[in-house]
Amino acid sequence: MPVRAKVAVIDDDTPFIDLVQELLEGEGYTVVSCKNGGEAHDFIKEHHPDIIVLDVRLETPDAGWLVLELVQLDPTTAAIPIILCSADSAFLRGKEAHLQAHNIDFLEKPFHLDELLAKIESNIPPREMEA
Repeated sequence: MPVRAKVAVIDDDTPFIDLVQELLEGEGYTVVSCKNGGEAHDFIKEHHPDIIVLDVRLETPDAGWLVLELVQLDPTTAAIPIILCSADSAFLRGKEAHLQAHNIDFLEKPFHLDELLAKIESNIPPREMEA
């Protein structure tokens, strides 16, 4: 199976990362992961993923949101699609208008892995899917 795209998973939950990595690699994706919000922006710049799966709550309640802002403000990373994840559904609902205005997809945890896969496939430009 050809490699489809590179997915960066930014989450501090090792079992979650392992599960997502197994799923995505089984579908032909390359997966890189980072567990620390403070290192995530540099990690993203280093690995140049095609898409980012980003948890809102990392080592601090707003660490993921700060990573999101850094990625969006940096011209070298701003075009990378992001899927924001959180178990805090109230937080996501409160940010929904902002996320939609900036074309940021989101998923509430827990979610079915098929939902994540569908969101990844719908957010990666078609040329990346054919590679």
